[in-house]
Amino acid sequence: MKKSAIYETRKERERRQKQKFIVKEYLERFKSVVLGEATPNSIIQYLANQTGYSGEGVKKVLKREGVYKDKNNPLIVPETYQAKQVQMPLFPETPTASAR
Repeated sequence: MKKSAIYETRKERERRQKQKFIVKEYLERFKSVVLGEATPNSIIQYLANQTGYSGEGVKKVLKREGVYKDKNNPLIVPETYQAKQVQMPLFPETPTASAR
């Protein structure tokens, strides 16, 4: 059974906040991987430097939250995030020659 947030110690609360920060930042910064500006490992090392965790510690947090699997699957979008996203077409409709 999970303890209530009321009974958390200060260290447990700080650890939980760091873990939330790691997941949020990883998902936000993954856009740069899609654009070819960064690699997943560089984002993980950045987060490790920001939080004081090791690179493996950051990966462990991301795996436990279900966001990261391994280097071959660096992003797994959780269902909670998928529900919030608006479906956008990959190729927006452009006017064709007949529509002009």
